Amino acid sequence: LDNEAVTLLIELKKNQKLKSLHIGKNFNNTKAKNLQRIVSAMKDFVFDSKVEYLSIADSKLRENTAEVLLSLINNTSIKSLDIRGNLMTDTGVRAFTQVLQMNCHLHTIFYDRNVLSLNNFEDIVNAMEENYVIQYLPIPITDIILMKTSEKERMEKLQFLMNKLDSLCIRNQEQNQNIFSTDSLLVTTKANLAREMTMSWENQQQLFGDQLSLEYIQSCSNRSNNKTDEIKSILTRPAHINEASSQLHDLYLSEEEHLKNEWNDMYKLFEQRLIKTQENLSKKYYQLFKEKSLINYDDKFQEEIRTYFANSNNNINHLLNKEIPARIATYTRECYINVATCLEKRAYDTMNDIAFDIHKQL
Repeated sequence: LDNEAVTLLIELKKNQKLKSLHIGKNFNNTKAKNLQRIVSAMKDFVFDSKVEYLSIADSKLRENTAEVLLSLINNTSIKSLDIRGNLMTDTGVRAFTQVLQMNCHLHTIFYDRNVLSLNNFEDIVNAMEENYVIQYLPIPITDIILMKTSEKERMEKLQFLMNKLDSLCIRNQEQNQNIFSTDSLLVTTKANLAREMTMSWENQQQLFGDQLSLEYIQSCSNRSNNKTDEIKSILTRPAHINEASSQLHDLYLSEEEHLKNEWNDMYKLFEQRLIKTQENLSKKYYQLFKEKSLINYDDKFQEEIRTYFANSNNNINHLLNKEIPARIATYTRECYINVATCLEKRAYDTMNDIAFDIHKQL
């Protein structure tokens, strides 16, 4: 993509409906003179686009990773980011910590295979202390394995940092019970399928090349081959998976809205019953003591009793109107993401197995 990347990014930036972009593995052998132009175009794309999931994994951008990361500081649309395999150097780590400290919208970041040192990892974990939004910042396993080889005498420190990072992510998850917005459900599911989707894309490219070769051979030999139809069928499968995923998403949103309306109806009925019950109790409690001449009649004192009941009503209303619906939404959305991920993963695995078999036969 040396010569086409800049044009591609400019055109992609115009597409305001684009939600997910995987552009990694395209810049490994880019010439130095072209790389700066590409990085600049990537920064412009991040600044203006509405994409919610961005992957520049395995691009080996090295020190240029910092420029892309810094453009994320004020980005409000990207929720999930994959920067694995970019060898981002100390400069990139400094930019990464700035993103952690200042970006308020990212909730998932994959950052393994960046040859992080223990000091780099410590800087990242410390920066997470100031971030209360990110729920998923997984341990960079590959880099940790390297640290265990190069930092043998600091294993206790490494274990402490790993535990601390886990606790910070748990803290954020607990403070943001309703962690999945409706518009991020598809994005989170896609983030969970990064490996399968990458493999699918690679298989698609291989089969596309096989198809061209097969068509050329057929044109020269005037022979037909039933593999052509099989290849075409496989090449259209990702579109069908995305279509099914979109339909599943729409179905869930429809059911969630229906459930929300049902809860609102139940809440209103319960609220009326609650107000009536609390009013009756307020009068009975006060009257009980008054009738036995245990207290002096006092309008101000009676109002104080009513205030306690009013505060109780407010707390219960908040629970019913805010907290319980949020909990219900969290649990149902977590279920949706797990089920959607499971179904799509199986679909991609099935497609990739078939594609691999066809390629072997060809």
